[in-house]
Amino acid sequence: MKKSNLVAMNTFLAVCIIMSIGGAVNSGMSYFLMATPFMGYLCWATKSSKKYFTIAIVFVLLCMFVSVTRDSNPLIFPIINDGTITIAKDGYYRAFDDGSGSFTEYDHILINKPNSQQKEILEKFVSEKNEKTVTIPDTDSFAGGVLTLTKLTKGEVYPVTGIYHEGYDLGEYQSVMTSIGSIPSNDIKEGNIIPNKPIQSGWSKTLGYLMVFPLGIIVLFLGILVNLLPA
Repeated sequence: MKKSNLVAMNTFLAVCIIMSIGGAVNSGMSYFLMATPFMGYLCWATKSSKKYFTIAIVFVLLCMFVSVTRDSNPLIFPIINDGTITIAKDGYYRAFDDGSGSFTEYDHILINKPNSQQKEILEKFVSEKNEKTVTIPDTDSFAGGVLTLTKLTKGEVYPVTGIYHEGYDLGEYQSVMTSIGSIPSNDIKEGNIIPNKPIQSGWSKTLGYLMVFPLGIIVLFLGILVNLLPA
């Protein structure tokens, strides 16, 4: 094999290894799916050597294992290892029927056109200092149904119990699971909630973003294909 070809092949093998690791720590909805062509090439390119083929297979399986167990991996999400959140300002935690929730202040509790009963429940809850939680039925909020409010006081600390992760590779949505409910990353970015550790490690986030490139190629290919099809 020519030296130039060997260099090119080794370079692409290195790229395949990096992309495979990127797929392993990808926090988007595709997990390691976008990295499978690179994983496949690694196995194919080493098939002539039993030793290196075995190493490639073990490496690929390890990447897949890391991917499917990512949400319990403290190297990817440091906050799940003895993580806590601190309330940065007085407010409320609002929890909806669908399991979502967020920090809110009184002016943004989100009851659309509350009736007299709901107003009474809400006003009593706000004025009663010893009442920690209240449930308001039949609210026409953006998530619908029952709204549960929990009072939050500046300086309170709650333990992190896990990470909930969903979203596309082009844009993620993260929630930190705590003893009071799920806290979306937007509340942390806005400074309402302060974590004692990063939600996701910087190195894994950077490598995970590599999965945008194969996804972009697929989207481009599908766009060209649609334009080539007869109307």
